[in-house]
Amino acid sequence: MKLPHEQEWKEWREHPCTKALHKILRAWQSELKDQWASGAFTDQSQFATAISNAKAIGNCEAIDRMIGIEYEQLEGELENAE
Repeated sequence: MKLPHEQEWKEWREHPCTKALHKILRAWQSELKDQWASGAFTDQSQFATAISNAKAIGNCEAIDRMIGIEYEQLEGELENAE
């Protein structure tokens, strides 16, 4: 895959579609946090609760990584993927 130029990356980050995507991702993340606060990830066993909570935390962390990725990280990730 061809790495975009840094200026293309900056333009993409500022594009209205990208901003809309980030807004949706933040809303999903907020929903996860609200679900956690309301006990949605609590189960009958401690083990099942721990698994549900770990999954929710992982989803929140993945969203943060997607939204926060910088050009240098993109460059490194694409190089490692080849």
